[in-house]
Amino acid sequence: MGRAEALPTLAALARSGSPARPAVPATPNLESIWNRLRGGLAGVVTGVAGREIASLAVILEDERFRGRLAEACATATPLKALSELARAYARVPFSAPAGDTAAAEWLGARAAEIEDLCVLVHAGATTSANGRPLIRAGAILASERLGLFSTAYAIAAGASAFVVDGDVPVDSGPAALVRAAGLPLLASVRGLYAWLRPEDLLVVDADAGVVRINPPATTVARFRNEAKIPEKTV
Repeated sequence: MGRAEALPTLAALARSGSPARPAVPATPNLESIWNRLRGGLAGVVTGVAGREIASLAVILEDERFRGRLAEACATATPLKALSELARAYARVPFSAPAGDTAAAEWLGARAAEIEDLCVLVHAGATTSANGRPLIRAGAILASERLGLFSTAYAIAAGASAFVVDGDVPVDSGPAALVRAAGLPLLASVRGLYAWLRPEDLLVVDADAGVVRINPPATTVARFRNEAKIPEKTV
């Protein structure tokens, strides 16, 4: 049980009027996020999930990409610069040779992970300004898709469960990370965004395949009693 949390997109951050300049230097934030992600990805190295994690983890070691991130954060309008960087990578899959579906899919997945990284970097640079972490401890992350880097970041931040509108293959990297953390994951929740709003109280039973949104007090009390959750924690 926890409050719903949704990772914003760069476009959503722009609409929210997020601070233009990072509150702390870009490089220390980058290193902090990189170390957190490396720690979150460590240990899951076998099978399909391991290969997926290994192939995407190289992004964290790409000095050219890291340099472009640092440059974007150092500009007068870092959010705009990060958005332009993400869009540049988003266009790359469309340059793949015609008919090479596998390459286009891989490049598309990589571009989506890079956009997530840009969101995480911007959030890390501005958290100290507004005092609000991107993902709070105990929150339930609700998302349209489950990315590798955002999953690792959420687990490190203390997320208590994951609810996803789209499919999450059981042999994927994100699913493996959630299993390794011992957390519930409920995927293919169609229509999730038709009902869910940030801060809604969720009760998730991944074994039964059920998510309750803003359940009545009797359900909350029963769940607290069964799970031995103190009243003050949610």
